[in-house]
Amino acid sequence: AHTVVRCKGCAEGMQGLYLACGREDEAGSASLLSVDEVGKLGLLRGCSVVLSACETAAGQVYASEGVVGLWRAFFFAGARGVVCSLWKVDDDSTELLMQRFYQLVSDGATKCQALAEAQQWIRGIALSEAEKLLGRKLRKSHRGRVKHAAAKQDGKSTSEADLLPFRSPFFWAAFVLVGA
Repeated sequence: AHTVVRCKGCAEGMQGLYLACGREDEAGSASLLSVDEVGKLGLLRGCSVVLSACETAAGQVYASEGVVGLWRAFFFAGARGVVCSLWKVDDDSTELLMQRFYQLVSDGATKCQALAEAQQWIRGIALSEAEKLLGRKLRKSHRGRVKHAAAKQDGKSTSEADLLPFRSPFFWAAFVLVGA
């Protein structure tokens, strides 16, 4: 698990990554992996990185450099490609999208194909299937939106279970692949 943060210990506007499974400081809290530290790793030659937290494509814009952020640090560390998010992402849809993405990559799809197919898939997943795959009910905010959508159907007899809770681009379009 990880969280991307705008951190005090980093240069202004820069990001860091808290790793739940990473090293701990003297206080026993998860350590911060800063953009500078990621860039110095140099251990990622040819690897791909997935940053599925919120706004991992964000960064500070510099006239001479462009956007400098966490995703770019992974390139400097040797990553071949980085999947990152452009805005705050939803937990439920991100969990499902990433499960599908990893399954497709495992089955032999390229990262680009896998991301595109996972995004297409999540748009068409029914509420009942999403809850089955998650092993739980969707968060209350989703269920309320789904019930509202069911009430607005134009005379169609669509059950709540058949509605598509993640068809809006908000739930799937935040993720982009930079690189290969």
